[in-house]
Amino acid sequence: MARELKLRVGDEVATVVLFEDKAPKSCKRLVESLPLKSTAIIAKVAGLEIMIRVPYFLDTGGENEITAQEAGNVCFVPGAQNVCVFCDQLPGLGPCSWIGKITENLEGIQREARKCKQQQGAAVDIYEAERPDNPPKSGAPGKTLTEKLRAVRERMWTEKPWEIAEALDKSKGYTDSWGSSFFPTLYAWEETVASRNTFLTLRTVLLESGTDLNTVKRIAKHLVDLYVSYFRMTNMRDTTGLLREVSGEVERLSSKAELQELLEELIRYVGRLHYWIEPIMPWGEIIRAFESAAS
Repeated sequence: MARELKLRVGDEVATVVLFEDKAPKSCKRLVESLPLKSTAIIAKVAGLEIMIRVPYFLDTGGENEITAQEAGNVCFVPGAQNVCVFCDQLPGLGPCSWIGKITENLEGIQREARKCKQQQGAAVDIYEAERPDNPPKSGAPGKTLTEKLRAVRERMWTEKPWEIAEALDKSKGYTDSWGSSFFPTLYAWEETVASRNTFLTLRTVLLESGTDLNTVKRIAKHLVDLYVSYFRMTNMRDTTGLLREVSGEVERLSSKAELQELLEELIRYVGRLHYWIEPIMPWGEIIRAFESAAS
């Protein structure tokens, strides 16, 4: 009998059947991460698609890949660390691993997807029906910076960081040329995307055979320093401080495994931070203003 998972988005709960026979590695990695909590973000250009950030990596390539999508398809995009729930028939933007299908209450998830276009960030839970829906407890801060970053990231995965609210408080940080917190927040949105893609690329290069560790370390330090300067303009004080610590730590690492572990925690951290920032952005109002100005 096929394994069934429950998918809760906002107020709706659906049943998902996993294709463990067709995408065994992708399904196994998802199941190992359950119960999983995240938030729902709507795709910007792909259509009515819910994107759910997950905290794991999968380097085995795509499985059971498809591009064109039907409503109810559930896919995994390894490079993006996203589980994607397609809520309409869509042409797709590229191949992704088809790992399951919604078999009950697709209409409810579609309603939540339409709501997400107006206000992003609905709570998401993925869990097995017969098991308690209790997320794993986050670990205590460890001795190394990587362990500290992991503990912060695990806590932040389910709890909105306080610096998000601080970033919007004009009395506590930078404002833009209009006296608003809009551009610092927009920069935070941009830099969490850009830095995550940068750290992903560094990880990819590091895992290639023959890569020189010291070269990657030097490049990583320069890039982290660059993002420190960018994040200083975003009012994200905790993140800026963590990146400063990372810059100093990179030089002290003595193995590829240590650098890989640090990069992976950075990728998880800024990736999840982006999904907390996303719901702040009033995309509907921005789009209407753009269309009005462009007409």
